[in-house]
Amino acid sequence: MASTPHYVKVVEKLATTERLAEDVLNDRQEMVALDMRRNMNREALGHLKRKKLAASPRVWLNLGDFFVRMEVKEAVNILETEQDTVDKGIDTIQEAIKPKLKALNETEGKDFNPGFHLKALSTEDMYMTGKKA
Repeated sequence: MASTPHYVKVVEKLATTERLAEDVLNDRQEMVALDMRRNMNREALGHLKRKKLAASPRVWLNLGDFFVRMEVKEAVNILETEQDTVDKGIDTIQEAIKPKLKALNETEGKDFNPGFHLKALSTEDMYMTGKKA
């Protein structure tokens, strides 16, 4: 009878670890989906900017479940706006996943890498150091 609390603690620890791992995997899957969307937008923007559309100033754009015919400039603006939204979404998920990974590593008893919270230098920071990006 005295061993029952030990088993309860083990089950609770396993459940916590499983929940944290599932959260991390869900975030990573969402990042992959957003990255695929970002790549598709990048390809579309590149195509619209490179291609000479003199014969047809309007293009078809897939907006969710339907296609819309619009001016090239409008399509580029929509894609650039969506690209910014996707980039911000990826950055948000990357920042949100760090504390989850830290909690998961602590639950599993692993050491957490203190350099994990480092951020890349911005263009302004690179300029201040005298190196070009």
